[in-house]
Amino acid sequence: MKNFKKLSREELKNLNGGKLYGGSCAIKVTVNGVTEVHNQYFGGTTNQQVSDSANVACVKALQNANVTRCQYDCAYDGYGN
Repeated sequence: MKNFKKLSREELKNLNGGKLYGGSCAIKVTVNGVTEVHNQYFGGTTNQQVSDSANVACVKALQNANVTRCQYDCAYDGYGN
């Protein structure tokens, strides 16, 4: 095992495909009076893009006649904030 270089943490990130952008959001959907929470990962390079994607997911969910409410809470600002 000659001529091997120990990679730094930053080099390992690049080797494994680079930094992961985006974030996780909890999508809370009420269907027929029952509330379900789904954690979903959204891509994006800014917090605003993550939030926008979660908003789009809620808008799409509300197009279902059985969905009466949809909320999202993203991790980037701390859940519950």
